[in-house]
Amino acid sequence: PINYYILISYPFSCRHYIGDDAGTWNVTINTVGSISGSAKSNYEVTTFAVSGTISSDGSFQFAVGAGTAKGATFQGTIDANGNCTGSWIKIDAGISGTFSGKQTT
Repeated sequence: PINYYILISYPFSCRHYIGDDAGTWNVTINTVGSISGSAKSNYEVTTFAVSGTISSDGSFQFAVGAGTAKGATFQGTIDANGNCTGSWIKIDAGISGTFSGKQTT
């Protein structure tokens, strides 16, 4: 099996997420599976901190930190080529969408 902690210990960038909101996110995943970075909402014109975790199988989840976007959750998978896809949801606002991204080295 692939050790995703080693494979993905580089920055990831998602050029856009779409749905009821849209924007970008950029995260770094370290070798123990922690995710940190930022997400920018085009509608709120604000950048938010994000944090989360990734499993050794490439599945991950991270949450948007503070402000009006608090509670938005992104979850998805990263494949062996560094491509990621998934969905996002902000339950309290009733909005959701999808995203895709690529490892940047």
